[in-house]
Amino acid sequence: MRSKAALRLAAWFLLGSSVVAATAQEDGGRELPDLRSALLRAFRACEDPIAHGFPDHEAVLGELARLATRVGELGPERRSRVEFYLAVRTADVLLRLRRFEAAAAELLPACDAAQASGTWSGGYRADALVLLEQCVPTERFASILDEEADYIASDRILVDAPWLGSQIEYLRAELAFHQGDDAGALDRLQQLVDVALAERSREDAWRAKAVGRLAWEYLVRSDLARAEFYLKELPVAYQRYPRGLVALRRGDFGLAERAGRALLRQGRAVHGNLLLGEALERQGRSAEALEAYRALAEHAESSTDRAIAQRSLGECEIELFATDADPERLVRAESCYLAALAVLDGDGTHAETERLQVLARLGELALRAGRFDEAAERFRASLDVAERARRSLIVDVFGGSWLAEDHLRAVDGLVQLAERGSIGPFEALAATELGKARTLLDWTAEAPRAGGDPELMRAIRSVALTTDPAALDAQLARLEAARRAAGGETSTHAVPLDANALRELAGQGVTILCSWRGAGRIHWFWTDDGGAPLWGSVSDDDRVREAIAAARRAVRDAPQGDPERAEEEAHEALARAGDLLFPQRCRAILGRSRRIVYSPDAALTRLPFEALPVGAGGAPIGIAVPVVRAPSLSLGAVLAARSTDAERVAWIGPDSQPEVEQQFDLPALRFAQRERLLCESAYDGVIEVLRGDAASAEGLAGLLERERFDLVHVHAHAVADPRVPTASLLVLADGPTALPSLCAMPLRGAFVVLSACSSGAGEARSGEGDLGLWGWTCAAGGRGALAALWSVNQQATADLMGVFHAARAAGADEAEALRAARQTLAAASNYAHPHYWAGFVALGGMAKAEARCVVRPMGGRWLVIALVLVGTLGAWIVRSCVGRR
Repeated sequence: MRSKAALRLAAWFLLGSSVVAATAQEDGGRELPDLRSALLRAFRACEDPIAHGFPDHEAVLGELARLATRVGELGPERRSRVEFYLAVRTADVLLRLRRFEAAAAELLPACDAAQASGTWSGGYRADALVLLEQCVPTERFASILDEEADYIASDRILVDAPWLGSQIEYLRAELAFHQGDDAGALDRLQQLVDVALAERSREDAWRAKAVGRLAWEYLVRSDLARAEFYLKELPVAYQRYPRGLVALRRGDFGLAERAGRALLRQGRAVHGNLLLGEALERQGRSAEALEAYRALAEHAESSTDRAIAQRSLGECEIELFATDADPERLVRAESCYLAALAVLDGDGTHAETERLQVLARLGELALRAGRFDEAAERFRASLDVAERARRSLIVDVFGGSWLAEDHLRAVDGLVQLAERGSIGPFEALAATELGKARTLLDWTAEAPRAGGDPELMRAIRSVALTTDPAALDAQLARLEAARRAAGGETSTHAVPLDANALRELAGQGVTILCSWRGAGRIHWFWTDDGGAPLWGSVSDDDRVREAIAAARRAVRDAPQGDPERAEEEAHEALARAGDLLFPQRCRAILGRSRRIVYSPDAALTRLPFEALPVGAGGAPIGIAVPVVRAPSLSLGAVLAARSTDAERVAWIGPDSQPEVEQQFDLPALRFAQRERLLCESAYDGVIEVLRGDAASAEGLAGLLERERFDLVHVHAHAVADPRVPTASLLVLADGPTALPSLCAMPLRGAFVVLSACSSGAGEARSGEGDLGLWGWTCAAGGRGALAALWSVNQQATADLMGVFHAARAAGADEAEALRAARQTLAAASNYAHPHYWAGFVALGGMAKAEARCVVRPMGGRWLVIALVLVGTLGAWIVRSCVGRR
């Protein structure tokens, strides 16, 4: 850092000397030695006043002003150049004193004059651009970027000002953002940040600025874990506003309010009022929030900030309307939204995010007023903007590719219009696909390129196993560096199905059931076997929400006490949830369906749908009917198109790993051998087994490279750890293996059985639900997965898997085989409670798959399975003592 400062000081000295040399002789050869020495001393003092005889920067500013009055002593050929250089140095000092408006007022006319006089060149041109980025309003600097794009992108700027390396790279990142190249901009910022973190050079304000900008971009993309990771690397003075925003996203509104008030005390009116207003609004203090947003509107400099202020004022008016029912508030709200739309310009990420929110709010007001055609157009426009913005973002194996949850308002609006009959049901269904079909669908378009890198896998494992908090930061930094080095990003985006494609899909002979939760209702779309669409909804009130939570608890938690009483209570909770959730017409169709494709929205992903008694005769639907879950119909259609002509099966089962099990409080794997033997019995002669040390990530990848498989069964621990960006890990023989490695494995149409606790759970994502371990089967080319929604009982799982594979080997597809397994376990008295048979769900394609692996008649196998289940009837006490994985 000393060498960088010395280089900068030397460069400024040389530039100052050149200016002084220009003043040394006038047209008549007259010497100006006093002006020459005064300029040299003042220019050198801009960096370090005390070292050059000035008490502080204010004194330097006074000297520069005094020298500016003497410029008239110079001849006309020299005067304009010296005026420009003096303005640059004056603006530099003003910025050091945090007088931004004064710096802009000094610099902008000087730059215009320099361009007119032909002195807009050299190192001071580069320096001026760096200073302008810090002090001029966003719109003005955007026009400067357009004018100076070629110069900023050229090698010439580095030749002119080699001491401005960090600043120029930052300018180039801003230029890339301005030109819509988000990936290139983030890459440039990341290079700056890499150097900053490697050197721990937090004192370098420009590298700190790059770290902050990178954190901000991840915050905008709702990647809070990575945003917070970079925020930790900033000086405290830079952290308050972004940390306040993180607090808002985390629901800590009190902390966000305190951060906003602290920013106001620092004189940061825009950020302070923005943060304070949103924090107050989230706490239900809309009248106070109105004042903060009005102050924001007064101080906002950029069009985006002005739009945010107007949009936020409109939201407060609507919230206050709910209290006082004053119709004028709705009029004022609509006026605010229209004003916000009018001031928005540009198409960057932030502007597009704001635009889609404003359009959705205008749609809501039109819907409220009964202007249904206008409402539909506003909602459609909002979703169009959302998709355009989404496609400019990065698809990341560690996270998502979406902006925020606000676009879901437009989906809600179109769904309400469909229920009213104002638009067709398939158009509304296509809108829900835009809300659901996100990261997983993108992964099916192109697997994220982050797989198989040994350093990345070692870094993930180190983080997962680190128990020392002091060492965790270093391990996380290593993980982040390894992730970038592995090249884990791609900008490929899939296109969800439109209304016409969905209409065609609905006629394939299965019952489609889709949910969408929003606007105080739970909306259901379903079809009969002929594809005729129906739409209905139920109230999303406290009674319904409690019934859903109670149903989940009843199935997720292992029964305690009297088993018969526990089973009865579970069925009561499930029956209540089914009665409250589904319209009567929907229950009637589900009860007579031959096959159901269930596509829940994020809020209902964790509902134990397969255990709800809405089948024929009140039987649980997952026992009465084969059910396939599809996170979105678009993803389901992609997975249904995948197939393999292979017949072989792979079984992978590592031994217990005490170190990992102790780290994550996991029990030993006690039923691996039993599960393996049942699987081998079903697929005698066509099964490949990897167990023990051979069941590693490398071993599995090598096996899949060498041979194609119809089914891959993995018996292992699954782990969710919030410190690891993937959120989900599969514990193979070489330790925790994360999504980047798994996504690189060539499944080539195989179906994957994840016999592991919570393998179907994960991080809740906007719209699409839980993004977790099973997602790798989509990215790696698989056609679907069998996965667990919660912690499952090991003994019950082994028996369920035995029946599943036996039925499948006899010709059933995966959904039908899982139905048979549930049915068999539920008929056994010790497994009658739904906790033992409802935890596993089939995730994947739309259509009924053809039988793929018919090996031999299974009569003997059914006898084996029956004997196994009979043997478990006396194991009630043993089972209750067995741990989960």
